[in-house]
Amino acid sequence: MHDAADSLEYERAARLRDQITSVRKVIERQQMVGPKEEDFDCIGLAEDPLEASVQVFFVRKGRVVGRKGLVVDKVEELAPAALVGRILEQLYGDVPATDVPREVLVPVLPDDADLYEEFLTTARGSRVRVRVPQRGAKRELLGTVTHNAGEAFARHKLKRSERSQPHAPGR
Repeated sequence: MHDAADSLEYERAARLRDQITSVRKVIERQQMVGPKEEDFDCIGLAEDPLEASVQVFFVRKGRVVGRKGLVVDKVEELAPAALVGRILEQLYGDVPATDVPREVLVPVLPDDADLYEEFLTTARGSRVRVRVPQRGAKRELLGTVTHNAGEAFARHKLKRSERSQPHAPGR
């Protein structure tokens, strides 16, 4: 990051700074975020009319053990509840039962939340709850995951705009 700044590559230095900050946050979050026996996934969203950025933190035995980020195109206008439903379908559509946690935390409940719980329960082979955390450590974690989705979305849009800009000769 400092080398990039010294070379007057300020945008690159800012991206590296943001990546370092994100990594630090993930490392901090690898501390216990819940009781030792808790397994859950936490899904955060940031969106505009055309795309949505999704971040998922995987918590197993109370620790953040991994994360996944993706940007999805919205081929039709979707309300946040419908978007959450589509994301649940994409994330858990054909994964092994061991990859489906007991609980999935979301920013808004999907339309037909009972149907999604039934779908996930069938995929897991035991009861799965889909819920919006209202307070406490899980609510705070959802805030962090949502913030990360926003940062990833901003980086995605920046890269997309850089690609669409014509390059000056000699670059």
